[in-house]
Amino acid sequence: LQCAINGDGTLNLCLSACEPLLQDCVGTDVCIPEGDEFACAPDASGDEGQAHDACAAPNECDKGLVCLDPATASSACDPAAAGCCEPFCEFPDGACPAADQQCVQWFDPATLPMDDPKLEIGVCRIPK
Repeated sequence: LQCAINGDGTLNLCLSACEPLLQDCVGTDVCIPEGDEFACAPDASGDEGQAHDACAAPNECDKGLVCLDPATASSACDPAAAGCCEPFCEFPDGACPAADQQCVQWFDPATLPMDDPKLEIGVCRIPK
């Protein structure tokens, strides 16, 4: 479980841990970033939330997608939107939906051991 605790020690919310490449949350919950981990949260995307759709919160994208800054996500995104839904992918060769994207590692490889499975987590975005 991933739990949020506020400054005075009060427990605010606990969410089940998940794997973004597996999207192993129960029911319609989505796997979203939560600090250095991933947690299940209720899907708030409604009819939207597909690749390149606008989003304002991490759980406003469909399963398998994450809300990114439109400037680094893809030219297919609305640059005026708060965020843009883009898919997680398996690094290094995961397929991406837009020609200006490639599968980029989610975690900085300098911060994890070389054999850490988290290094396989990628996201489709414009490469740096």
